[in-house]
Amino acid sequence: MRPSVALAGLLLLGGCLANTHPTPASDPGGEFSSYLLPRYGLEIGRQKSVGLLNWDREYHDQYRIRGLSDKQAAAEAAAKGWQALEAGKDSEAMRQFNLAWLADPEASASYHGFAIVLLARRSPPDAVLKEFEAARGRADTTTDVIVDEAKYLASIDRREEAYTILQDALAENPRAHNVARTLQSLSIDAGDTAGICRWGRLAQRNGDDQPSGTDFMETNCT
Repeated sequence: MRPSVALAGLLLLGGCLANTHPTPASDPGGEFSSYLLPRYGLEIGRQKSVGLLNWDREYHDQYRIRGLSDKQAAAEAAAKGWQALEAGKDSEAMRQFNLAWLADPEASASYHGFAIVLLARRSPPDAVLKEFEAARGRADTTTDVIVDEAKYLASIDRREEAYTILQDALAENPRAHNVARTLQSLSIDAGDTAGICRWGRLAQRNGDDQPSGTDFMETNCT
């Protein structure tokens, strides 16, 4: 699960995290520039070099010596990725999310991280959504993924899709954390009084983070 990364701030300031992408200290020649791309860029035809293959083996050996399982190593790397992202270090964040993916390709956290880093870099929507959808499709996905994807969809004027994935999440789990709150926020943006009241009440019942429009609800929602 991600920490409270300010997604709204990233939506406003995307691309302003780090305009230079230094290579890792262990890579002075830039051989591992694919660390700057999700999954080392392999899906777009880039092949691992001999050096990168050796690094992969060393990485697995290192965390296994420390007694970590693949899932534990992935969780550790993903946590470091979120910390780097909060510090405005998108290159380091991508490097850590790639390590998380390398350790456990089926964990949703790395795909979620890829999506947020690409969002911050102002990457094309199709690239961002590809990672969100991959994260949402994993067995261990969280409502954070759904909420962040919905907010992103709304930010690029695809509100109907945002509503759909949020409502689908509630159909599957009526108490999905912060999903009703996000629907209420979308209703506020749309000036939808009925939606503000409906989703605001559900957000309160579900114990979501402080719903928006509380004062409005007290006056207008009966």
